[in-house]
Amino acid sequence: MVIKVEYVARLNAIEQEINELKSRIAALQAQLQKSQISKVSLEQIELVLGNFLNTFSSITREQRKRLLQLLIHQITIGEDCKIESI
Repeated sequence: MVIKVEYVARLNAIEQEINELKSRIAALQAQLQKSQISKVSLEQIELVLGNFLNTFSSITREQRKRLLQLLIHQITIGEDCKIESI
């Protein structure tokens, strides 16, 4: 009898964990649906780049450095000292 009680308790715990995981999956799926990427128009890009240049010139040297580090992940330079990829 004790073994059966232990199995029932374990089964209930597993079912509860399954329900919690299903709930987390549903929440993550809802979050993914909200974060759909929309198309960016040429006008929006021009506006952002125009603002970028104005903002870039007005921030501190350390802020510029950090911003460039965030924008440029890696630069690859070939043997001929030319930039191969950014």
